[in-house]
Amino acid sequence: MWIIVAITGYFFLAISDTVDKYLLSGPIPNPKVYAFFVGMLGAVTFLLIPFGVLEFPGIFIIALALIAGMIHVLALFTFFTGLRKFEVSRIVPALGGVLPIFTLFFVFLLTGEKEVLSFENFPAFLFLVGGSIGITIERKTFLTVKSLLYAALIAFLFAIFFVFSKFVYEAQPFLSGLVWIAFGSVFGSFVFLGSKEVRESVRSMLVKKK
Repeated sequence: MWIIVAITGYFFLAISDTVDKYLLSGPIPNPKVYAFFVGMLGAVTFLLIPFGVLEFPGIFIIALALIAGMIHVLALFTFFTGLRKFEVSRIVPALGGVLPIFTLFFVFLLTGEKEVLSFENFPAFLFLVGGSIGITIERKTFLTVKSLLYAALIAFLFAIFFVFSKFVYEAQPFLSGLVWIAFGSVFGSFVFLGSKEVRESVRSMLVKKK
């Protein structure tokens, strides 16, 4: 059953990444603008607050959720920048190969678990990482150093987001954790308002609506 869920998830991710590449190649060419609007979409979850879904799990968990949300926006910006600069078939598989390494590292570092990955599962982990990077190889070329560094940076940020989010969701119901992380995403999006391009894009949208 889990393999079907995993394949379905990757199928939708492939569609999402392709759409992102299309938008960044034409309608929304600026990664800052795109990251700003995607981050601001988190405000939609605020509509759930009147229904009593928001809980207060403690200052530490709330801070962790806010940090996770802000890191998520930063990771999206870096990811969109990578998609803008490189081919989807290059950056995404490399990201998929490097992300498990950083995730495994942070889980071990933050939880102190000695058996994060069992010996039986280690070969499968190596095949996952090696295969994800290996499919980026073409006939005569491989990942450039710059694209690999981008993939590593994106994986680093997403790994922090995933691990922090796991702690947030374990400490409270899902919807409550989702809203708290969304607060962080919205706060993180406000940082992009320091960019002239983002401000002009938001201003032009408001003028069109009027």
